[in-house]
Amino acid sequence: MLAAITQLDKAYAEWVTAAASNPSDPTNPTVDVPLHGALRAYNQAVQMLHIGLLRNAATRYREQLTEFYLMYGQPRDPLDTARNVPTLQELNDEHIRLSEKLRDYERT
Repeated sequence: MLAAITQLDKAYAEWVTAAASNPSDPTNPTVDVPLHGALRAYNQAVQMLHIGLLRNAATRYREQLTEFYLMYGQPRDPLDTARNVPTLQELNDEHIRLSEKLRDYERT
């Protein structure tokens, strides 16, 4: 699970960097494909967790990570004003909470 978190965060960062370096071409298979793979691996890791609360926390973290990187990766649409984009501190706090739950999960 921790490897999936790291891979997803790295893939999002590379995706945002590529989008910023060439904004006229938002699709770049060299970063899009690894991002899709990292999302798929993360989702599969989440589905393997048999504790519902932990699964929900991992899903919530993925959603916040996605919102955070979308803030940098694409222009905001007026329909997105209701979206709650976490700050870096909020994302870090959510990561710590998920890490604590994962450590407790490993002990069971």
